[in-house]
Amino acid sequence: MKPANIRLIKTELEHLETSELVDICLRLGKFKTENKELLSYLIFHSKDETAFCIDVKWEIDQLFQSANKSSVFLFKKTVRKVLRYVNRCSRISGHKSTDIELRIHFLQGLNGFRSDLNFTRVLSNLYLRELERCVKHVSNLHEDLQGDYDTELETLKLPTT
Repeated sequence: MKPANIRLIKTELEHLETSELVDICLRLGKFKTENKELLSYLIFHSKDETAFCIDVKWEIDQLFQSANKSSVFLFKKTVRKVLRYVNRCSRISGHKSTDIELRIHFLQGLNGFRSDLNFTRVLSNLYLRELERCVKHVSNLHEDLQGDYDTELETLKLPTT
């Protein structure tokens, strides 16, 4: 089955009753966790982006605290899991400032483990790639916001050894 394009779906949704829309949304939420997360965001968190950001940052902190530091391999798996969570929440939100804040918080959390664990090449490359992504996204923002984020990003730059 080939899915219809967005324009056609939009016109059909405009003709539906409220109860039918509710049924469609509930049925959509049953199929995938990502759909349910998106519906939850749109219904409960889209009006207060700062609260959403705080909740996600708290969850990132919890994931880092539960990280298994017994081996570098297990820690890398946890870091990738946290990064997938950050990417998913950024995509759900759709706001550039939220994306940057979540990535900066991820980098700060990962930076906190530099003294505990020996950063491997994989972790260093992941860190640098995310830092470059933040710098790229910040350059697309308004100048006032760029200044605020640039100071935070300067503290996250790795010292060259």
